[in-house]
Amino acid sequence: MKTYDAFVSYSHAKDKKIARALQAVVQDIGRPWWQRRALRVFRDDTSLAATPQLWPAIVDALTRSRYLILLASPEAAKSIWVNKEVEHWLASKGTDQLLIGLCAGRLEWDEAAKSFKTLEEHPLPPALAGKFASEPKWIDLTAYREGDERASKRNSDFLTRAADFAATIHGVPKEDLLSDELRQQRRALATAWSAAAGLAGLAVLAGWAAWQANVEKQRVEQVLAQGTKTANNLVGNLAERFRGKKDIPLKFIIDVLGEARSLTLDLSKVGGERPELLASQGLAFAQLSNTLREQGDKNGALSDATSAVAAFEALSKIKQSEIEWHSALAASYDRLGDALTDLGRHAEGLEAFRKSFAVTNELKSAGRLTSLDKENLAVSHEKFGEVLAIDGKTTEALAAFRESLAMREALSAEAPDKLDLQRDLMISHGKVAAALLTD
Repeated sequence: MKTYDAFVSYSHAKDKKIARALQAVVQDIGRPWWQRRALRVFRDDTSLAATPQLWPAIVDALTRSRYLILLASPEAAKSIWVNKEVEHWLASKGTDQLLIGLCAGRLEWDEAAKSFKTLEEHPLPPALAGKFASEPKWIDLTAYREGDERASKRNSDFLTRAADFAATIHGVPKEDLLSDELRQQRRALATAWSAAAGLAGLAVLAGWAAWQANVEKQRVEQVLAQGTKTANNLVGNLAERFRGKKDIPLKFIIDVLGEARSLTLDLSKVGGERPELLASQGLAFAQLSNTLREQGDKNGALSDATSAVAAFEALSKIKQSEIEWHSALAASYDRLGDALTDLGRHAEGLEAFRKSFAVTNELKSAGRLTSLDKENLAVSHEKFGEVLAIDGKTTEALAAFRESLAMREALSAEAPDKLDLQRDLMISHGKVAAALLTD
């Protein structure tokens, strides 16, 4: 079973945003472009108050983690679950691998008492009282508690603070880790420029093909088709490489991906609805939409999600017997629903999610659902419920959350050792509990 490099313990009531932001940066610092993450960090994403039966899953994650990152705050100090997590950690691993990030309150060390003073806004849970032989190092994160856009790798101060945690976990000096991160940033920027140059070359290829079309139509069509497929693949890879890159200027990313989008559309007009081109085009637009949504370009994400849906709709009609393209179409409707919801167009977003359900239910009726399809369907119902909850339709939202919960219970029963499914199940219990309290 996989081991976690760190486990983040925090107050879900107040510190969820800073926990998410810190996790994103800590596990990304110094990451080579071909790796998904440099560190594996566990952070549960729901309140355990409604689901105490899942405590064994949290104990398992704690046991398999090398470090505990405690986000200290007055709310964390009062949290029963934060105290339980810290208490379990101390009993099994002590304080040597415990790291503290101060999110709110005050920390003041009393050297004579060999303990932190108990002040009015004391941020440490009771389990830590008298547990330190000397003052531990702690990082001040109070300026970033809201987890806004400043809490990212683009902010050198936040990057430096996050590097304190990452360097300790990696077991390397912080200056070495930051130097490596700077090299990765320069390499990523060089990659971006190379990709932009590649797109320019493909644009030249498209112009050449159009000029030659009247002379060598058949041969040029073959070249153009291959060039179109290559362009689509390059665009998709480029979008994936840009995803999560907070170290490249946002305008540069949007400009390059905008050029990539235009090239793909221009080439697809000439290439026609060939299955292999529709497939590469749909995948490229899906990647573009995911990246632009993460980067905050909501309109661009919607445009590309719409294009991905169109490509996979056409492909599903041509390749009716091939399940993967129907699954891709369902995922594209989900992506479209996300993009519409981000823009506040909730009714349209709900309709997109319904279309996703319709495609997936067709696969279900035919007995062709894969485990990944089932996981995606559970996520779709959860998103559906979240939009309904925002619109105040609590009864319908509760039904959607329960549907997602039932699916995840079935998936968890099939793979009880898969911790990610246990975490998702915990999230579903929390959603249902919150909906019940609101209903």
